[in-house]
Amino acid sequence: MTITMVYHSSHEQRKSIERLDWKKPSSTVDESERSPEKAKEMKLLQSKNTGNPSRHHQFQILDSPKTILDVDYDLLKSGIAILPGSRDLDGRSVVFIFTNGQFWKNQLVSSMELARLLMYYKTVPREEVQRRGLTIIAIIKGASPSTVNTLLQTFMVFEDNCPDTLSAVHLLTDRHVEPLVLNSPVYDPSCSYQVLDIMTKMYPWLNLLLNTDMLLQYMSYDQLPPVLDGHFPHHHEEWIRFHMQLDPFVAKLHTMADYLMYVIQGICDIETIPSTAEELSQLVLHHDNILKSLFQDERFISIRSEGEGVMKCLKREEVQIGHTEDYRDAMLYVTKLHDQVESTLVKLSRLADKRLAKLESILQLKEFKEECEKEDFFTELYKHPVIVNACIHLKD
Repeated sequence: MTITMVYHSSHEQRKSIERLDWKKPSSTVDESERSPEKAKEMKLLQSKNTGNPSRHHQFQILDSPKTILDVDYDLLKSGIAILPGSRDLDGRSVVFIFTNGQFWKNQLVSSMELARLLMYYKTVPREEVQRRGLTIIAIIKGASPSTVNTLLQTFMVFEDNCPDTLSAVHLLTDRHVEPLVLNSPVYDPSCSYQVLDIMTKMYPWLNLLLNTDMLLQYMSYDQLPPVLDGHFPHHHEEWIRFHMQLDPFVAKLHTMADYLMYVIQGICDIETIPSTAEELSQLVLHHDNILKSLFQDERFISIRSEGEGVMKCLKREEVQIGHTEDYRDAMLYVTKLHDQVESTLVKLSRLADKRLAKLESILQLKEFKEECEKEDFFTELYKHPVIVNACIHLKD
């Protein structure tokens, strides 16, 4: 049975369906208008202009987590939501959510924090996989009403902040929990199934599945985790440890790459050689200071001293998670980025040495010329009788 997320009260059904039209691709819309940021702005603007489209849901903008350090660690560690690295039949990345843990029973799960965790998981696969969208499989058998409501609210908040990212949400449920979903106050219970059918065609990512076998329509057994009788292994602690090392290191490499570009530009960006020795001396000093600041930078020191060690630690995680595309893609990316930064540092060092050597040579010539002109050396030299006779002799 397929249902859809419905945000709207019955007296607004017709208008609400019209308000979703902006999500349909149009050849007359500029590509920049379809970016996640633009979509988020448009959706927020609509909610302000048309009023709250639901009595139970308000659009909320969350800070996008950049690394694993930006998400709720206790929620992450609990394992209620995992990203094993498996794919559905359409090649999409899959998040599994389990609602039978103590976090749910003690009502410690925030829909905002769970949505932010999903936002982080969305960024983990390579860009090509990200573009296909995200599939979520939630096992909600035996779930309480509060758990169901929190989960549905999470999906709404996630969709608010990452428009058009959810490709499918499969809720593996039972006969007792199914009514909790259909009658959840997150929905408007006055909506008829006819309206649900209409909305399904426009917002078709939520499915209710009453047994595990129905999942095989969307995933193969070799991509399901053992808890669902599948054969795709997942070691959550090792996965967390890997990303706890990977994410800060990649962020540091990106920052260093940007800084190196700034340093190179500062060294090479000389339109004309200064005309005086004093100006040239200042330029040499400026270059020297730029290089000193680079070699004393904590990021530079950290990458040069710890980079190889971090790479070895990341490679050791291959034993537990090396079977996933996400791990292999991440290792290819970080290895290439690390090598590029190291190579740029070596080239920059050579460039800087050559640059300074040339500038110092020019400075010596400038200083010698200015000293000669100051002492009027050549004028006095040509007045000397011996030099005058020698010049006359050469002329004859």
